[in-house]
Amino acid sequence: KELQKSIQTDILSLLGELCDREGIRKNQIESLVIAGNTTMCHLLLGYSCEGLGRAPFQPVAIALQEKSWEQVFGKGEYDAEITILPGISAFVGADIVAGIYSTDLGKPSGSFPTGVGFPAEECETAMLLDIGTNGEMALYANHRLFVTSTAAGPALEGGNISCGMPGVAGAISHAALFGKERMVVKTIGKKPPEGLCGTGVIDVVYELRRHRLIDENGTLQREYEKTGYPVVKDRLFFTQEDIRQVQMAKAAIRAGMELLFEYAGIAIGQVSRVWIAGGFGFALDTQKAIGIGLLPEGFRGKTAGAGNSALEGAKRYLTEPNAGEKMAELAGRAEEINLAMQKEFQERYVQYMQF
Repeated sequence: KELQKSIQTDILSLLGELCDREGIRKNQIESLVIAGNTTMCHLLLGYSCEGLGRAPFQPVAIALQEKSWEQVFGKGEYDAEITILPGISAFVGADIVAGIYSTDLGKPSGSFPTGVGFPAEECETAMLLDIGTNGEMALYANHRLFVTSTAAGPALEGGNISCGMPGVAGAISHAALFGKERMVVKTIGKKPPEGLCGTGVIDVVYELRRHRLIDENGTLQREYEKTGYPVVKDRLFFTQEDIRQVQMAKAAIRAGMELLFEYAGIAIGQVSRVWIAGGFGFALDTQKAIGIGLLPEGFRGKTAGAGNSALEGAKRYLTEPNAGEKMAELAGRAEEINLAMQKEFQERYVQYMQF
């Protein structure tokens, strides 16, 4: 209940800010649409999360749900109808469905046609990656939609990193190394560096490997073993444990990605487009992500930032006719690959721990 209240409080706070900024009365809001991962949607609606934490990982409800304001938030100043967008499974939620819809995955351009589904003549092989604590991915190939999720941990969001932080002002988003200890950094908002966000973490690891300050096993040179490598002299250090966290995250994502392509029966190099969600996708240096093995060589020149694809999908639900029907159809036709059931996953995971 504390988690449910926390989510409700944040949503109400954001709604209040929007109303104040746009000069709208709270009772003027007619519709609210929510796209979130399955756990967040369960918490918001007060459903038990017990089934999400143990096999066979059964959610209470993942279909498109329409609720009254009182059913979700109780009595208050608002009276909007609430729609919770559909999810696919316990680990592939409504945020991914909304992202698939918003990127028109499998179509070269334009919005969805009036009819449900993709017309065969417009199909292409495309992928959506949401790189976070759960590395969720969707692949459209051979007129089929495949999805999976891998437990990557928070390292690529700045979590579990000794000098890590979210992608906010003062976070190092890019870094380049000249010589042995001259690390030049770029921060969000051009503020003094306070820590590393996800893209900064990838840049630092790439530069350390490129200059052979870490070996193929991810081991730092002995002189930096105790203190870590000085990203910002005397202030921010990147430690051996930080490198291990990155190795585990990138190994999980890369192994999951390869098995998804194999399950779909296509080579990675056949993909036409790769959308990478969030601010991470816009800021990511693809060359460096490929250089550390997070992304495969076959993605070179094919990646693009998708922005906040879940939010864009929610917006399109509110503004496009039949969007809910189309999202439900997408969720229903998705084929989920359970990586825990794939014996090759652990082998690939160990393989991609290496640089």
